Amino acid sequence: ALVGTVVAAPYGKFRGIALVVGGGNIEILFEESILDSIVNIRYDLRKRGIPVRDVAMAWKDLDPVNAAEALTDTPVFLFNATRDTIVPGECTFELYRAIRAPKEIQWFHAEHDLFYLPRHRIPQKVFEYFTALQSVTP
Repeated sequence: ALVGTVVAAPYGKFRGIALVVGGGNIEILFEESILDSIVNIRYDLRKRGIPVRDVAMAWKDLDPVNAAEALTDTPVFLFNATRDTIVPGECTFELYRAIRAPKEIQWFHAEHDLFYLPRHRIPQKVFEYFTALQSVTP
């Protein structure tokens, strides 16, 4: 979903966008995520004395929060997990607030594994979302 927002925002030709376990604000993500690669990056930055804020500024053009501001007409549906430690909830709220298009968020009592565990039925929910969207979009 991090990449999806950045890729979809400039084009504006989509009927809708579904983002699963997504968020924005690179600074918060780098400070709080427990994803192994991000933990390693955070450790390396601290060892080198480089503030996470500096990295976030360098990456600002790839931050979904900044890209999401271009989403003004394309409906966005977010599927997120309440116990996600990879994409912290605050990152999700930052992205949600940045989207100016019609939007909806659905929370699941789950971890980051939300997108692939069958019990959450995420592929079906995405399909249902696009089917409903197609019936109301010309």
